[in-house]
Amino acid sequence: MFIKKTALIVCVIILLIAACSASKENLLTNTAKEHNELRKEFDTAHGFTVVLTERWTEVPKDFLEKFRLFTKQIAGKTKFPESSWDYAYQVSGSRSMFKYPFILIHVEETGKVSEASLKESELRAKLKEGLKKTEMHSNVCKLSDAELGESFYDSDNHILFSEARMNIQDTGTVVGLSASRLTERGVIHFMGYALEPGADRHIEFYKNVVRKIKLSELLAYRTENENSASASGVDLGKIWFSGMTTPVTIRNLIHYTIRRYDATANSDIRRAYRITQAYCSKSPNGILNLNVLKKHGFNPSQNIRVSVSGNCEDFQMGAFHVKGKIFFAVDKTGKIYQQEAKNLMESVMGGQPKKQRSQ
Repeated sequence: MFIKKTALIVCVIILLIAACSASKENLLTNTAKEHNELRKEFDTAHGFTVVLTERWTEVPKDFLEKFRLFTKQIAGKTKFPESSWDYAYQVSGSRSMFKYPFILIHVEETGKVSEASLKESELRAKLKEGLKKTEMHSNVCKLSDAELGESFYDSDNHILFSEARMNIQDTGTVVGLSASRLTERGVIHFMGYALEPGADRHIEFYKNVVRKIKLSELLAYRTENENSASASGVDLGKIWFSGMTTPVTIRNLIHYTIRRYDATANSDIRRAYRITQAYCSKSPNGILNLNVLKKHGFNPSQNIRVSVSGNCEDFQMGAFHVKGKIFFAVDKTGKIYQQEAKNLMESVMGGQPKKQRSQ
């Protein structure tokens, strides 16, 4: 009797667990479905609307301008094209701009492009040309194993799709989708990027996003008056080269910006030390803190955090930038020590911790 009751209880528990699991699975499925619905709209100044899921947000225009100025600055050295992206989107909550996955859009209003010109066999050759140009600059790009994937034309939505894969130093394998959607005024160029593993699902998501872009009545492509369109209104090789090198340029911008932040922190701690020496030469028994240094002319640079404690005989002094990667410390002799400040600021690119060293 006891065994039968025990077996019955076990069966009931199993049934309850199964029921709970099924309910949980349905809940997760419904949540995932809702999470992936394209319903968050981003209007643009060019007459179209980008529709994404709730978890996406738009990159501020001032950052895009900063990125454009940076590409202009390095264009002569790297032969990379100057950035011309009009809009950018990334997942909400990212600690840095252009953290994967992200989307870039450039609008080209050079006149209507003939749909027939996008169906010619030379299309793939143009894309390969852009890829070859990228490979020529592989040393500068820190890029390797670049390869062109599937390319096809979606005649129903007037979109040319192309895929590519590349390995970027300190980043990993990046998969990109390039989509050029025809309009009555030109082309909307869309680039979506994602990191492996798991990039395939992002690529399918990007394809859906491009197809769901809402065009105004003036922009919507019409085939009935295609005779008035240009036979070749877009340089796909140039666009593809720009699209392939953009993730590398972003990487370089982030590294350059972090180095600049760290250099400022390094400069600040040296200034703080010099003022400390001047103060202690007059007040050898003086107490040290940040307010004392400020009274004697020291003001930290913007976003630099400086800590000072102790006295002229024995003090501790350190500095770091809130968005930098290096924490700087100085001893009584003026020797500077530095260590990765990963616990103070998990910065944009991550990377392996550096061993403590002096300079």
